Amino acid sequence: MSGWDATDQLTGGAGFDYVYSETSANVNIAFGANSLIDIEEIFVSQHFNLGSFTFVMHDANVAAGQSMIIFGQGLVRPTLVGRRERRN
Repeated sequence: MSGWDATDQLTGGAGFDYVYSETSANVNIAFGANSLIDIEEIFVSQHFNLGSFTFVMHDANVAAGQSMIIFGQGLVRPTLVGRRERRN
């Protein structure tokens, strides 16, 4: 997702849709209101404990009454920024 900004958009559609990202560098993404549409999961993987992921979510990324799974494999320094999000 190199070069991602708040104007970029991913649309999932019907069924279960996910985004997969892996890195050994630092990833900082601020999602805009229309960045994620009908995406149910974000899956990230960190290689060799290098780099980090920082996601700044927008309230509109998840529709009212819906949920999104953010799954991190091997993450050492994960950061999730949001107002009413909860970490399980």
